[in-house]
Amino acid sequence: MSTSRPRRLSSRRRRTRSSPTSMPPIPAGSPDWPSRTVLTGGRPAGRTGRSTSTARRPKKVAAYWEDLVKAGVVDKGPSFSPQWNKQMNDGTLATWISGAWAPAQFAGIAPDTKGKWAVAPLPTWQAGDKATGIWGGSAITVTTDSKRPAEAAKFVSWLNTNAEAVTAQIKNINVYPASTSGRSLPILTQPPPFMPNQTDYYEVIKQSAPNARSFPMWGPNVTVTFASYTDSFGKAMQADSPFAGALDAMQNATVADMKKLGFTLN
Repeated sequence: MSTSRPRRLSSRRRRTRSSPTSMPPIPAGSPDWPSRTVLTGGRPAGRTGRSTSTARRPKKVAAYWEDLVKAGVVDKGPSFSPQWNKQMNDGTLATWISGAWAPAQFAGIAPDTKGKWAVAPLPTWQAGDKATGIWGGSAITVTTDSKRPAEAAKFVSWLNTNAEAVTAQIKNINVYPASTSGRSLPILTQPPPFMPNQTDYYEVIKQSAPNARSFPMWGPNVTVTFASYTDSFGKAMQADSPFAGALDAMQNATVADMKKLGFTLN
């Protein structure tokens, strides 16, 4: 059973006047880019063997973020680095596109900003569209070589269905329950400790969760695609070259590897 982590836009309510503010960097090497693409209805290569990283919708997303980078409102540095932590803490970065689990991370990332953040829905491509992508997710499984599979399965069930167990996970790591019953737990009527100013935090998340979109299937060589994504977009951002070219490089690398593996592509 998995916990759903709908992507949100956490925005700082108060900004420092001594330093410029901007959006955090495009996180090359994370699942974040595909989750942005899914908001347009895009999808990666699937079992049909069709790779779609250079299709119209991914390039629409690429053009949007390229414009923001050129405007200087998106930082180019890597996420989750010491420099990124410092910028998050001192007010240089004003927003963080993240998941419902973000409040649990702030204490380690930006400890001086408690009470200065609020969650808000991500903007969508079309007015009235409530769709949101996903950023992460967890699954607990019992492997075939488990010495006590029945007991392990029972524990997994308890961990994800017992009210006390789910409450503890919400309290400690800010998971948002995948089960609809879990979304009615009393603890969700209180804001996360790091965001005491936003009493409707979990209500915002609850409204978004049913509209979370993901891909029906990932490609057979997604690790190659992500490796190319990290390399291609990292180079494009530092060289100020077109993001569309980075998508082309991802496409070429993915297709070449799939052919090497024996796939017949459309």
